[in-house]
Amino acid sequence: MNLPKNIQNDLSELLRAMATDFPAILPGNLVGIYLWGSLTYEAFDETCSDVDCIGVTRRDLDDREFSELDEWFRGRDVAASTTTRENSSATARMETRSSG
Repeated sequence: MNLPKNIQNDLSELLRAMATDFPAILPGNLVGIYLWGSLTYEAFDETCSDVDCIGVTRRDLDDREFSELDEWFRGRDVAASTTTRENSSATARMETRSSG
């Protein structure tokens, strides 16, 4: 995985964990995880930017997949993490903010 050079190590580790853990949580279902926004065009500012990403799946998440993703997000050290279920799909929002 090639990540932009302008991101802090903890964010890089979080994105790498997603790339490693999500295929295990969603075996045969995950198409890919895609970044967009300021992170992709080197305008990311660790003091005020959030991380925009989307996970694309082949089909709607089943109850086990949703629960495991929800637990994954809850277990991460991020400023805010919410996972909601709408029409059998999951939406997760993560915001990472520098503490300094």
